[in-house]
Amino acid sequence: MKDENLRRAFEDCSLDPKLFDHRNHLRLGWLYLQELPTALAIEKFTSGLRCFTRHVGATAKYSETISWFYMLAIAERQSKQPCDNFDNFLESNPDLLAPGAPLLKQAYKAETLGSDLARAVFLLPDASHSDSLRLSN
Repeated sequence: MKDENLRRAFEDCSLDPKLFDHRNHLRLGWLYLQELPTALAIEKFTSGLRCFTRHVGATAKYSETISWFYMLAIAERQSKQPCDNFDNFLESNPDLLAPGAPLLKQAYKAETLGSDLARAVFLLPDASHSDSLRLSN
């Protein structure tokens, strides 16, 4: 699916939830960050994601902390090593797609990520986990 079609389907909630895997979450975040300043991109992506999860009946899956974490990681990496397309970006940052989300687990305790508070608001990484945290490759 072309970038514009993916974004349009996401924004109008017509995207098949089966197509909205982690890779496409990252892709949409990357697309918003290509066009908008970081704070506005995060707001547009997270508000769209909340709307989409409501539409498909998956509000329990939404996490403000996880969404912000990945958006900030994408923004930081893109600013340090710009890529002209998403596939090149992922090729340079394969850990963002790593099974089991090791980058996220490095920053947060499981109980933090599973909390209602983490789903509702962005939480900074857990201090005990963030000593060795590197968002950049």
